[in-house]
Amino acid sequence: IEIYNEEVRDLLVSGGETRTLAVREDPIRGVFVNSNETIVTDPESLSQVLFSGEKNRMVASTGMNDRSSRSHTIFRITVESKKREKSSESEDEDSDRKNESNDEENESSKEKL
Repeated sequence: IEIYNEEVRDLLVSGGETRTLAVREDPIRGVFVNSNETIVTDPESLSQVLFSGEKNRMVASTGMNDRSSRSHTIFRITVESKKREKSSESEDEDSDRKNESNDEENESSKEKL
């Protein structure tokens, strides 16, 4: 989101559409706005979303810079993780290793007899 001239705008709205957001307050959630959220699964996708939001920011030239920001921007990133389950390939590899180990133990037992 972007705060510019006392208005809150959603930077992830595409198509040149300007969307002003209402600032709300809730006793449980606190202060919030209903803005777009995008789920990404890798760093490249995250960069694409950040750059698309950056393109929609309000900028203008000044005496010092050709492209100067006229706003404050808030990017909220929530990182979630979960334990990966073993794929069938890695389970097969584990099974092969166990079988090899059992074969070696059996050979070793036969030699002792």
